[in-house]
Amino acid sequence: MNIYEGVSEETIRSYILGHVGQNAFISNISEKENEIDVSIGISFPRIISDEKLNEKFLKFIKFDDLYNFQITKRKGFKEKVDIPRLDIYQKAYTKFFELNMKTEDIVLESIYSKLTKIPFIRTALSPIYTILYETYVNDTIHTIDFKPRQRRYFKLLETLELLRKQKNNIYEQGNAFIKIEEEIKNEEEKEVIDYVFGYAIQRGKKYLIEHIKLNTLIPFIRIANTYYFQTLETKKLFNTSIEDLKQEYIKLYPHMRSIKKPKFEGLVNQIVDAEILNQDQKFYIGYDKIFQNIQKIALERQIIPLVIS
Repeated sequence: MNIYEGVSEETIRSYILGHVGQNAFISNISEKENEIDVSIGISFPRIISDEKLNEKFLKFIKFDDLYNFQITKRKGFKEKVDIPRLDIYQKAYTKFFELNMKTEDIVLESIYSKLTKIPFIRTALSPIYTILYETYVNDTIHTIDFKPRQRRYFKLLETLELLRKQKNNIYEQGNAFIKIEEEIKNEEEKEVIDYVFGYAIQRGKKYLIEHIKLNTLIPFIRIANTYYFQTLETKKLFNTSIEDLKQEYIKLYPHMRSIKKPKFEGLVNQIVDAEILNQDQKFYIGYDKIFQNIQKIALERQIIPLVIS
């Protein structure tokens, strides 16, 4: 297609590929009175394998409009256009990182009640669990009945509306607690507490990691995200091996490249016990309920732009 005399879109595309690389593409092109406006995007190819079914998925995650430049209208395409290749890729990697953080939040939103089944997390956050349990079985609780290390969580739980402060350091169930209890009123006591506890982890994640230094949460959330991030690309559940899961984990979190297989496998086993992933002999696959919830939220928030190939 001729954009104007002597210059075709294919000519411009070839110029971009030569100066930026094979991951580059024209995300938008428009003709103005005296010039042509071009926008460059970057796409990352992703190969996802279902090891059990011997099936491969080739997908592309693309990021549009990372750099714009203009070409002055004149016959031929001889002028030199300075395209900052490194800056474009830096923007693309930054957007990929941001995308990964968004999918982490979606995954956490879909698995928070199950994280409470992981012994590591339940032990580390036992003060929160104790406070919520006592609030559930009693009409009110008083801070004086709790140890100093437990009292530091009251402000967080009040902020999350899981607790409501009365007078003289007496607390009762907050609006969020009451709402959760109403939504799952037919569940057993333990299930209700697990949901409320999980809600505290989900909503309070940033505070718990930054202020309480609770890094125990991070690897479990990230491993779950490693699997379910890929389902946003495949649009279906798939079987993966421990080797492929670890390899993908390192791609998403390069600073974890030194993690040893036994430690990684131990973390995955705890995720399996928590029913976040299911193990079928040597393969791992997600749960449909979690998968469907993640897909629903991602669609609502328009989280991930994909090109299917």
